[in-house]
Amino acid sequence: MKQILQLTVLIMSILSITSSLHIARASSAHSIGSLDINSQEAGDGAGCFFYITENNIDSYVFVDRDGYGWIRINNKIEKFKPVKAFFMWTSKKGDKLNRIYTSGQSQVELSVEVTTGCTQYEDNCAAIYGGTLSLHLNGNETVIKVKGKCGC
Repeated sequence: MKQILQLTVLIMSILSITSSLHIARASSAHSIGSLDINSQEAGDGAGCFFYITENNIDSYVFVDRDGYGWIRINNKIEKFKPVKAFFMWTSKKGDKLNRIYTSGQSQVELSVEVTTGCTQYEDNCAAIYGGTLSLHLNGNETVIKVKGKCGC
């Protein structure tokens, strides 16, 4: 199983040069693609931006902004509503965050930890988060490792 996971990571790295990343699963494959955050296809303004850890930092796969979560699934941008309306992102190193988003019968769960933190006195500091993004779609689950940051 570990070798299959390593092979999947290698394949994902190769596919990062395309606009769409294919995350293989045993019975059903979901294509999780990159979001163009500059085109406003996933909201507008400041937010939290997550990319696949083995991928280029400019290829965001999940965005939390404008009060919603955004992800490209099977080449279609999906808008997910957070289960908890108010949520405070933290920047203290070691803090763990778990946020769930829903859209119909689909769910995205973002479980991250602050890996590089900021103090309240630091200007222009963006906390760095690391963890997993789980996509629950049509009875299947796809889990990918992500890193991210919040800001403009």
